[in-house]
Amino acid sequence: MNEIVCEWIFKSQMDFDTAEREFSVEVLANYDAVCYHYQQAIEKLMKAVLIIYGENPPKTHNLETLSKLISIHSQAWSSSTPDLRLLTHAASDFRYPGEIASKGIAERTRQIAAEMREKLNTELLKQLSN
Repeated sequence: MNEIVCEWIFKSQMDFDTAEREFSVEVLANYDAVCYHYQQAIEKLMKAVLIIYGENPPKTHNLETLSKLISIHSQAWSSSTPDLRLLTHAASDFRYPGEIASKGIAERTRQIAAEMREKLNTELLKQLSN
């Protein structure tokens, strides 16, 4: 496996683990950070998949854009646009004054990230076995 792909996967795992740790905090959990790190975990895994397909991933945080690029290479790829929009929104908008992530939003981003992570790992394994 390409060294860059390995690094994207490692960084994705670190973001996912950070989100999981912060999500488990019982007093004063930073749900803004939880949402941010779940989005980052998925973004990085999507970029690893794109590299496996021979794409140079664009410098974007927009998961819809990355998903469209993956779908060019994989007919089996599917993702929920509203879910991708929520993750993208959660990563950017909650980081600045004006909006605060609730525990419910953090739970939803966690669920979406887990589902996306499973799909992306399937894509990676499919390509690595070819």
